[in-house]
Amino acid sequence: MPLKWSVVAIVHPPTYLNKVVVMTTKEILILNVITQKVLSSITIDELMRRNKLTYGEDDSFKGIETSPALDIVALTISKPDNNLILLFNL
Repeated sequence: MPLKWSVVAIVHPPTYLNKVVVMTTKEILILNVITQKVLSSITIDELMRRNKLTYGEDDSFKGIETSPALDIVALTISKPDNNLILLFNL
């Protein structure tokens, strides 16, 4: 499956059987590794809009980490003037 942007990180949340979360520079995808299908995706501009944050073309995802809380990941976003850490409910 070709991706539009470079892969930044891949994590496997503890309760996600046969699934991984793939972070590219501009998008987060939940993939089923058995069927090789995209189950869900969100772009950086959509995520920023949902959180009422301004989005610039130079913004990009830089890291992802699972949390002890189910379905929650921490995302790092690089902006030209600062960096953000967001908690995201998958």
